[in-house]
Amino acid sequence: MNARPPDGWLQLLRVVDGGYFVWRGLFKVLNGPAVWLFPRVVPALPTTPLAPVIRHFILPHAVLFGWVLAALELSGGLALAAGWLLRPAALLLFALNLIFLLTLGFKEPHDLALNLLMAILNLMFAATVRRRGTWRGGSDA
Repeated sequence: MNARPPDGWLQLLRVVDGGYFVWRGLFKVLNGPAVWLFPRVVPALPTTPLAPVIRHFILPHAVLFGWVLAALELSGGLALAAGWLLRPAALLLFALNLIFLLTLGFKEPHDLALNLLMAILNLMFAATVRRRGTWRGGSDA
């Protein structure tokens, strides 16, 4: 007898995870980099291994970077929550979590825990999706 995974719980986690990214993307769209990028990332520069990249590529193009990041969070979050392109969406959000971990995780410990949890969830979502969008081990019927 094949035991089915708890699809309801996985779907709920996926919707919450995707919803969080949608919320963060909307926050970025509505507020701009002056509110979310500079006050959080600039103080973290001494502790992040990504400081050279941030100083030379991101900060000089903060508005463009802000729009790109907001679009990635919104599209990845919507796709994950809705169940569209689950593996690419989960991998995109996993990559964003890793970047956030490397950028803010050392300066803001609460971000370290949240991003680590979400990175693990997103990696799990990417690893447990079948080609047709069902969870591995689940029924296709």
